[in-house]
Amino acid sequence: MKKRNFSQSFVFILFGFFIFKSFSYAQVIPEHISNQGVYLFLDELANQKTIELNSLIKPYSRVFIAEKLMEAQIKKEFLNKRQQKELEHYLRDYNLELNQNSDAYKYNFLSKKEDIELSVFPFGFFYHDSLFRLSIKPIYGVKAYANHDSLSYQRWGGGVLNGYIGNNIGFYMSLSDHQHKYNIIRPQYLSQEQGAILKGEDYRDYSEVRGGITASWKWGSLGIIKDNLSWGEGYHGANIFSGRTPSTSMINFELKPTKWFEFKYIHARLASDILDSNKTYRYSSGGVRRIMREKYLVANMFTFKPFKNLYISAGNSLIYSDEGIQLQYLNPFMFYKSVDDSYNNTDNQAGQNAQMFASISSRNIKYVHLYATAFIDEISIRRMRDPERHSNFVSLKGGVRASNIFKSNINFTAEYTRTNPLTYQHFIPTTSFETNQYCLGNYLKDNAEELFFALEYKPYSCLMIGINYTNIKKGTPYKYGTIDPWGVPFMDNVDWSSKRFSGVIYYELLSKIIFQAEAMVYFNKGNAYNYNPFYLAREKGIALTAGLSIGF
Repeated sequence: MKKRNFSQSFVFILFGFFIFKSFSYAQVIPEHISNQGVYLFLDELANQKTIELNSLIKPYSRVFIAEKLMEAQIKKEFLNKRQQKELEHYLRDYNLELNQNSDAYKYNFLSKKEDIELSVFPFGFFYHDSLFRLSIKPIYGVKAYANHDSLSYQRWGGGVLNGYIGNNIGFYMSLSDHQHKYNIIRPQYLSQEQGAILKGEDYRDYSEVRGGITASWKWGSLGIIKDNLSWGEGYHGANIFSGRTPSTSMINFELKPTKWFEFKYIHARLASDILDSNKTYRYSSGGVRRIMREKYLVANMFTFKPFKNLYISAGNSLIYSDEGIQLQYLNPFMFYKSVDDSYNNTDNQAGQNAQMFASISSRNIKYVHLYATAFIDEISIRRMRDPERHSNFVSLKGGVRASNIFKSNINFTAEYTRTNPLTYQHFIPTTSFETNQYCLGNYLKDNAEELFFALEYKPYSCLMIGINYTNIKKGTPYKYGTIDPWGVPFMDNVDWSSKRFSGVIYYELLSKIIFQAEAMVYFNKGNAYNYNPFYLAREKGIALTAGLSIGF
């Protein structure tokens, strides 16, 4: 108990130190990863070398995005007309971070107020003075899902608050309440839909809250936040942390002391959904107080830039449980597998669940992004080539994206993902690579592969029209702990496969007022109902989705 209290006190003392330390402007409020418009625009600017960008870890902070947009503004003459208009569009959405005056807010209903805006573009209420800046924006949306004989919808509403105090403190909160006509979100569904904790009698509703407070300085930041995160290069699902799990509370620590080195560390509280029978008890009125087992994630990433536009990254993570917050895992600069061995005598039954990862991203060829990411759950170099004894529990993703080639407003993506059997799994349930029963890794989980192609055309500012092809194969669903883990073959039997052809439209009318639609023709083989919501689960069919949203 003493160790646990010391560990928790240490976190708050360290956080307090940075709160009261004074540096320069660098506040951190994350821009949610679902805002694909601005993320892909920054990616496009980086691919054509207008800006430099390390795109491995998301979300980016709103201040970081504003700084990159201002870098592009300086080189505005090198952008085509569509990009110039898109740049102007996104710059306006970051007025608060750029500390703009009231003239920068379009259709301001409080134009006579010097420090207060109620505007249409960007949409919301804004306040700023020499010490304090605040924005309050609505969240609302509706999305429909349909096939030839069924129709469902999702609708949600809420609000988001962002604030900055002085030069170093940022805080935010986002709260939204969601309702589904039919349940299309489950941990077993292999889709890119955001995961959620369903509630209500028929498990169709959920609420999502994100938020936190951060202290920042010129070369780093420290925060306590609850949010989604995505680690791994890729344009159709990351394979380290996918970002599709429910948001997670974490300590978030970043360092950028020089142009050629970056560091990221998180320590997160996960949800095990496993009952702790020792702490569960009955109370006087006859009910039962249920206590779930504790579960934590610790991860770091070291990124080096040996040359301009080339990023090489390596890191590791560990899932641990049952003993409360552990001091050894509050050290950001560790190889956690070795730390675990020193405390648990290399005993798998006593130890925790460790992972490693590496990534390379190159934008050295103008307009082209080449990338690859490896997630290593377990591997033995000595037995790697032995088909009977290997333990190659790895996920590999690689691809290429060409953006705005010769200022044509056309983007092309080709991407391949392969995840071997038993990757992301663990035989001890409390240390599995998941939270709330959702896999933290790639959305297809283990024993799966995916080939993805996309061709996109952007004829006007903030409008994207595209066609996609996705070929998915999902092998035998092996379960770690119930089979011999050595030499498990990849894709010895295809449990489910799907070929999908899609046409998509994405249009941001005003600041974060977005219309999206997709028409998909799909062909399934095998156990499609085990892995898909109703509108994608038939042997073949046409699936339609369309939605209008305000904010994230």
